[in-house]
Amino acid sequence: MKTIAIAGTFDSKGKELSYVKEILEGLGLNTLTIDCGVFEPKVKTDVSNAEVAAEIGEDIKEIAAKRDRALATELMSKATAVPLPYQRMLSM
Repeated sequence: MKTIAIAGTFDSKGKELSYVKEILEGLGLNTLTIDCGVFEPKVKTDVSNAEVAAEIGEDIKEIAAKRDRALATELMSKATAVPLPYQRMLSM
């Protein structure tokens, strides 16, 4: 069975993204949650925002400390678009 990635800002939309996960899993589908947010997520994810940021050589704590929304969005968008190691799970 294929795995569906649920990528989003779990720091601000964790509750909503968790609901999507529940629905998909209730339908018998596998999911992989990926945190693209900058701050502490509201729920636990399969791939943390620190792991995502590290893929482009960034430190999530440094990104968050800058409190620059435009920069954070740019960096995390760039990091999320990189072919990450966990993406192999999506074709399973």
